[in-house]
Amino acid sequence: MIPEELYVQIHKNMPIICVDVILKTEDNGVLMIKRDREPLLGKWGFIGGRINRGEKLEQAAQRKLHEELGLSLDNLKLIKSGYETIFEGDPFGHGEGTHSINTCYLAEVSNEELAKIQLDQNHSGYKIFHDVEDNWHSYLKEALKDSGIIKPKFIPVCEPTIGEKELEYVTDAVKSGWVSSAGKYITKFEEGFAAYCNQKHGIACSNGTTALHLAVEALGIGKGDEVIVPTFTMAASANAVIYAGAKPVFVDSELDTWNMDISKIEAKITPNTKAIMIVHTYGHPIDMDRVNEIANKHNLFVIEDAAEAHGAEYKGRKIGSLSDVACFSFYGNKIMTTGEGGMVVTNHDEVAERAKKLRNHFFGTPRFLHQEIGYNHRMTNIQAALGLAQLEKLDILAEARRKNAQLYNSLLSEVPGLTLPPEKEWAKNVYWMYGLLVQPEFGMTMPELCKSLLDRGIDSRTFFIGMHKQPCYQHGNAGIEGEFPGSDELESKGFYLPSSSHLTNEQIQRIAQAIKDIYNANRYSK
Repeated sequence: MIPEELYVQIHKNMPIICVDVILKTEDNGVLMIKRDREPLLGKWGFIGGRINRGEKLEQAAQRKLHEELGLSLDNLKLIKSGYETIFEGDPFGHGEGTHSINTCYLAEVSNEELAKIQLDQNHSGYKIFHDVEDNWHSYLKEALKDSGIIKPKFIPVCEPTIGEKELEYVTDAVKSGWVSSAGKYITKFEEGFAAYCNQKHGIACSNGTTALHLAVEALGIGKGDEVIVPTFTMAASANAVIYAGAKPVFVDSELDTWNMDISKIEAKITPNTKAIMIVHTYGHPIDMDRVNEIANKHNLFVIEDAAEAHGAEYKGRKIGSLSDVACFSFYGNKIMTTGEGGMVVTNHDEVAERAKKLRNHFFGTPRFLHQEIGYNHRMTNIQAALGLAQLEKLDILAEARRKNAQLYNSLLSEVPGLTLPPEKEWAKNVYWMYGLLVQPEFGMTMPELCKSLLDRGIDSRTFFIGMHKQPCYQHGNAGIEGEFPGSDELESKGFYLPSSSHLTNEQIQRIAQAIKDIYNANRYSK
């Protein structure tokens, strides 16, 4: 036998040997217990701990089940040995911290046995989990992955960030009885958002598409007219022009900022052109000075489609303040949301007044005398209540997107074959969506990478398909002439990662690590 003094000395210089048991419940969950002492105070973990001197691993596992839960289970199955856990502190009294080598077993526990659980004094509760939490220790995640029971929690591509203030304002709007298109929140939201954009007028409406429609018609654009539109955009931009009876004429995008290629605008201008509609793609502003210079030269209106750029800035000026009229969307995946909703902002009194009338059936004096065809493009007071609460923290939401992008950049910048999203020195990109271009050096295509991420519980979305390729614009109702190599490349290579404002650092790290693992696995398999 080894003398006790020598055993203690050896023990201080060797890893702690531990066993753990993953308990699988009848509904394919995992039972975890919360510790009331170090190590891992207040955290969820498996049943288990150190083995005793001379004890076999399976005996130790059975002992810990009995000590911690009062259960005796004979269906233990070895998952794996050799998991390593590093402790930054000194939970075992070693003087300079320590680490452990863990062997993990799997056991199934019935509902009847769950009812018999009696926790020991070192644990305050137990819980059944069906998803892996992002803040769990890497050992727990690895062991659960090896057990094949539950997968990491799904990370959606985007979710709204909604808090108590939103609930308070919406509840107040409902209780007030003003639930349709009139009420104090409509006024406050319109005034507040216009002021945020440094504009005189805000016209709230039902969504971003109707905002664009109102803007086009409020400028007097209609049948026989043309509007320059980027081909690399969402269909709402082009559709709004068609709704007004005009024709969208598509211009290619460039790879530098993923926005419309300004150098190609003038080649598409004709005597019928009345406006240039730009899109601040994925939150990065277009070079507005150059756009406005062309517009002034040809006496054209400029419409900002700012659906993706709430809070973005161009040379220190807010997006939405750089054109004749600007339009925003408040769809659920936007930086701020009203569920569905939109806003037109402008400094032009006549444009604002006309947009308001068009929004509301063009009611006149008397009320039911209509001088023109109008629309029901109104926003409700309930939506505006939600929007006002979101507006009050818009800078926080936008800054969170920027911080997320900074962390993504730091983690992905060294991965071969990935082009990170742009940010010019004159621009403040709000990264509505964190986009990437997958180059040949990555070793697989963009769709293949998206599928591999989805297999790991990580959502993503491909970039837009160019408007020049859309079947609905092949009937003479749009200007699709020419080549669009920039848009085609963005479409074939581009996708975006989860981008919610409340995305955690742990989630971003998990996403980045998944991309690195996919790259490495693909590289070593060839």
